[in-house]
Amino acid sequence: MAHEFDEFHQELRSVAGDLLAKDRAIDWPVLVEAGWVGLEIPEEFGGAGATFAEVAVVCEEMGRAASTNSYLGSAVLAAGALKALQPSDTRDRLMRDVAAGAVRVAVALEPLEFVPDAEGADRILVIRYGRIAQSGRHAELLRETGLYAFLYARRAGEAASDQEPAVVALGAGTRTHR
Repeated sequence: MAHEFDEFHQELRSVAGDLLAKDRAIDWPVLVEAGWVGLEIPEEFGGAGATFAEVAVVCEEMGRAASTNSYLGSAVLAAGALKALQPSDTRDRLMRDVAAGAVRVAVALEPLEFVPDAEGADRILVIRYGRIAQSGRHAELLRETGLYAFLYARRAGEAASDQEPAVVALGAGTRTHR
């Protein structure tokens, strides 16, 4: 069985290498068309149902080509974070949207030192205690003065206080209170 995976990984490596040889700066639509954004998303949500081993092959080829794109933040990290969350209508819808390439998701985890692809993402998920604490675009979340804005300001050394806002999870949505 390991031999079967070796052959598949070699084929995937070859296809990825050929695509990346054409252009190192691959746009999101090309990643979607290649089927890479939904690679690790389960088949029931429209993904390929592959493992991280296949994702790693693609990432390795991107690194080899010094490719600049949003694959790591908007596909790999987003898929992993969504799969780790408890099933919900929101999570399941996002999994389908990510698999289809309809949405680019960035994931913010504490301590929020680095959020890959946040400013270009269609949606940022702020994950806290294994749940979605906030969700929105970068500028929207900064205007809300909630957890994302607090952590972002703290990272930049601009936080007015060390006391963070209380975040209360309410079903599929959340609210932030000061």
